[in-house]
Amino acid sequence: MTRRRRRYRGEGEEATWVKIGVGIGFLVVLAVVIGVGWVYFSKKQAAASVDPQTFCPKDGPTSVTSVLIDRTDGINQVQAEALRNFIVTWVHEVPEHGAFRVYEVAGGSRLPAPVLSVCNPGNVEDVNVFTGNERLTRQRYEAKFMGPVEQLIAGMLTDKAAETSPIMEAVQAMSIRDFGSGKVIEGKLIIVSDFMQHVAEFSLYKQPPDVSAFRRTVYGQKVESNLHGVSTQVAILHSTSSKQTSEVIQFWLDWLLLQGAVTQPPLKVPG
Repeated sequence: MTRRRRRYRGEGEEATWVKIGVGIGFLVVLAVVIGVGWVYFSKKQAAASVDPQTFCPKDGPTSVTSVLIDRTDGINQVQAEALRNFIVTWVHEVPEHGAFRVYEVAGGSRLPAPVLSVCNPGNVEDVNVFTGNERLTRQRYEAKFMGPVEQLIAGMLTDKAAETSPIMEAVQAMSIRDFGSGKVIEGKLIIVSDFMQHVAEFSLYKQPPDVSAFRRTVYGQKVESNLHGVSTQVAILHSTSSKQTSEVIQFWLDWLLLQGAVTQPPLKVPG
């Protein structure tokens, strides 16, 4: 009788361990299901908060990188290729969920609107949350900006000199649109131009004035911009005019500083 009781006790202990093992297995499976559900929910939430057309967060980008391209004089093939490479580099430097916008100066009095506006999607996958991948999202993102950029560059290759070149007006419009108070956390402005400002009220085809004296003029006050804290860089396109001198570029750098910009070393577009 004693032996039989011991056998039953052993069987009971074995059954208990089986139940414990089953319980642990159930908890592991439950944890996996919860984890998968959390990932699924998180990805769905992330996708829902991003505009599928622009890849921008629906509550606004975390930063803005704006590129102003002056196409009032056109460019050659060498400049076109160099500009294309610059733009690709600038795009890749945009922070996650930051906006990348391209504007153009094409002459006339019309204020510029972005010809391109997309955001870096980061790791957001706006395709199926289980089968989508970052590479596909990245390809769609690059297609979004490369199409308009290629079209813009192609147009610049055939452009003839415009009658006016209102670069300062374009900078002012962008400062309001993109870098207005409280709009973004981080701002970056890149100006691609020969910097030969030419409008009825003011032309750098004459002797560049002292920048302080210029700011005191009616026109100088009219084109004042708020670029406080905005990292700003000029990319210089070669002009066929002999009036494009180092004094002209220095005038621009001084003017940008007086607008509050945090200026970076100038770039020169080859060609």
